[in-house]
Parts: sequence; structure tokens; C-alpha cells
Amino acid sequence: MSYAIPSLRSSSHDIAGIVASWFSLPIHRSLKTASCVGAHSDVQSLAKGSTLALENPHQQSVECLRGCLWITQDGDTRDIILDAGQNYVAKHNARMLIYALETVSVRIHQ
Repeated sequence: MSYAIPSLRSSSHDIAGIVASWFSLPIHRSLKTASCVGAHSDVQSLAKGSTLALENPHQQSVECLRGCLWITQDGDTRDIILDAGQNYVAKHNARMLIYALETVSVRIHQ
């Protein structure tokens, strides 16, 4: 079963409304957990609709190599959307979720 998730590239979309609609979907999407410690890089491929959970991600960099992804972090009210070539550095140690809005390649490193 698949669900259509609207593109966030249009400024006419209300991100809060889109995210709220995700929570009404049945939870069956795949969830991977990564623990990236040390000074190495870890490249992950995520299928559209997959979620990657990072535990203790403080100062880890998330770099979108291909596709488009959504990042949310416990205790942070911001939603971060990354397209290919963009990156985000975690500011605190709370769990971070990376959701593939389309098929993505993402690099996690410190």
C-alpha cells in the first residue's frame, strides 16, 4: 500500500498541515536506526517513505546527496527540508528522524 505525499517544493503548501496528515497514516513505513559515532562517514540509501532514526546525533552532519528529505529532531520545533547538495548539522543530542520524501542518498558524518 502506498500513500501520496505532496511535494514540499511549492511555496503554496502548508508544511505543518502536511506533517499533521502524516500522523494520521497507518504506521508501517520502514524505520532504520543508525548510530554514527567517530569521524567516519556513513552513506545510506532510503526508499521513498522510509525513515532513518539517529540516536545522539549532536554535531553530526546530514548531507543529502540525492533526492529530497525531511528532518525533525525531538525538542526542536523546526522542520528541515534538504534537497540534493544541502546539509544540516544537529545542534543537540535528542533523537533525529530523517524521512525520505523521495528516494534519497544521505551521508551522515561528524
